[in-house]
Amino acid sequence: MGLTIPKRMLISSSIVILMVLVVSVFSIITIYQLNQISKTVVFRNNTIRSRAKKLQELVLSMEESEKKFIVLQEDEYKKVFMEAAGEFEATLKSLKGLIKEPQVADQIERTSGLFGTYRYIVENAISVGGEEGVKKLASVSNLNEDIANEIISTIDRVLVVNEENIDASLSKLEAKGAIAGKLALFISSLSILIGVLSYFYLRQTISRPVQLLEKATDHVSKGEFDYKVPVHTQDELGSLARSFNEMATRLKELDEMKSDFISLLSHELRTPLSIMREAVSLLKDEVLGEISDKQREFLSIISQEVERMIGFVNELLDLSRLEAGRLPIEKFPIDIGEIIDSNLKKLGPLLVDKKIKTDVVVAPDLPMVAADGIRVDQVLTNLIDNAIKFTPEGGEIGIVAEVSNEKGVDGAVHGGEMKSRGKFVRVMVRDNGEGIGEEEKRYIFDKFYQARSGKGKGRKGSGLGLSISKRIVEAHGGSIWFTSAAGQGTSFYFTLPVQE
Repeated sequence: MGLTIPKRMLISSSIVILMVLVVSVFSIITIYQLNQISKTVVFRNNTIRSRAKKLQELVLSMEESEKKFIVLQEDEYKKVFMEAAGEFEATLKSLKGLIKEPQVADQIERTSGLFGTYRYIVENAISVGGEEGVKKLASVSNLNEDIANEIISTIDRVLVVNEENIDASLSKLEAKGAIAGKLALFISSLSILIGVLSYFYLRQTISRPVQLLEKATDHVSKGEFDYKVPVHTQDELGSLARSFNEMATRLKELDEMKSDFISLLSHELRTPLSIMREAVSLLKDEVLGEISDKQREFLSIISQEVERMIGFVNELLDLSRLEAGRLPIEKFPIDIGEIIDSNLKKLGPLLVDKKIKTDVVVAPDLPMVAADGIRVDQVLTNLIDNAIKFTPEGGEIGIVAEVSNEKGVDGAVHGGEMKSRGKFVRVMVRDNGEGIGEEEKRYIFDKFYQARSGKGKGRKGSGLGLSISKRIVEAHGGSIWFTSAAGQGTSFYFTLPVQE
């Protein structure tokens, strides 16, 4: 056996979950790395900028202390100079530790060399002491100013290069973020694609077979036992399809056995029932001697039951022949209006007995239909008889015959497939009884089924009339269906092709 359904679902779900997990982990790691890099770049370059600015301030402080010392000749300014020089040296040393770029490091080394020269010149002059030392310091004042200005310019270049490095670092950070975004988008798109493919895969391997099984169930429920489910897999659904096909084959065999049994039983019952009918007729006609009124009453009851049984046997035989395709259908041009009139006359006593009114509408110039008059009469008899049976006393039934361009209508409960178009005569037989319950509608055309809603009092049928009518109408190339609503009665329709 191939992959089972749970395994397929597990694999598909695992792939999607894995892809989502990869995207999530990648995004988290990338965001963390970008955050760390950003923090490092901002912190380091801000530190370099602040310390470089401090160096410039210290240079200016040393230069100012030097000039004040020359003018005022107070040792306090010498002390301020020495403190600023010490702080400058310490700051410069810490700045060197932050520098990684060669071009910035070169500028820092140049600053260190200039500072060393500047400090040496000042300290050398101060060390002489007295006015001689002041004069010596004054003599190199311009040189010291040039060196201080050069130190400030060099630090400015460090700041410029540092800003350029910040921009470059941010550009690299942006590029890396863009790459990470594209990669995340690619992985996300791949995840969606895999998810969609997984859906279609599961739909093809699970949903599609289930739909085929559902369709096959519908066909088999209509008695189409030859319908088979195609088997393409070796999994649970494949096993189920094979079991379903075996069941349909077995049901077909049982249905054929049942049909053969019914046909045989009908043939076997027909002869003794005919003999019984003739015997009862002879007794009622007093051919074999006089009978009492009480005996005549019982003979009438027996005669009615025998006639009912003969009718039931005839229906069974008709159904067996229709199912086997052996019932002869001889088509001739017939007038539906005449058959309707004939049926109303035949069933007139039942209408009078229940005080039922009739509303008959036959379209003028109704075309002839190509049909077997005896079988169409049988269909109309079944439908009108049912309408009488389910119409309450004093009610009304309606019969309409008209031309239609459709074989059937949408939204109705059909007894067969509705595909053809062309000229048809459509007949409607309507009652105003209780209607058919929703739970019963699907079974109305089934053999031996009798609706529970609004059953006629004292009159029971065989449950074969509508099933036979369905097959007769379909054998003529027409269709039969009905519409019904609780408390609003039921309307049965059937169509027959117009005689060309």
